[in-house]
Amino acid sequence: MINIKRWNRKSGTRFHRIIDECGKFVYSVAMDILKNADDAQDCSQMCFEKIMQNMDKIEELNSPQMRRYIYKTVKSAAIDIIRSKDRYILTEDEKLETLMDNSAVNDELSSAEWREDFKEIFNKLSEEERELLILKFYEDKTYKYIADKLGISEEACKKRGQRLKEKVAVMITEMRRKEEES
Repeated sequence: MINIKRWNRKSGTRFHRIIDECGKFVYSVAMDILKNADDAQDCSQMCFEKIMQNMDKIEELNSPQMRRYIYKTVKSAAIDIIRSKDRYILTEDEKLETLMDNSAVNDELSSAEWREDFKEIFNKLSEEERELLILKFYEDKTYKYIADKLGISEEACKKRGQRLKEKVAVMITEMRRKEEES
């Protein structure tokens, strides 16, 4: 919360100068981290609110220390936004529906019968395999991000991703073969 008593015309002018001089920098750093315009705008607002709260501590606007402070503030706000989005946990059914609604697999899953087959395949996977499948092939997360989330190395994550693709391909082939035989 902003202390209104500290806010005066002089600090307001300084604050506007900071926005004018650093606004593009703040937004570009936020975009680099978040890769989403709406999130970058939210992050910029959070950053400027934090700067406004600390106006009395800011001495020189164009100093390297000020740029570092702004960068750290933006990075911190961006991380807060990322963390808040990661808190939403999908149920297994929501994960499956979300994956099946993905345009990359939607053509294959157009028939109700194939959707049921995919549900069967999905349910045969371990919890970790399901999580990897959702994160990589629906949310399009990097192997580094997934590895951090699963608590494994990036190389191990890549290998598991490759094995998972092979496993699902074999399962699909087996299901199709069984369908053709019957």
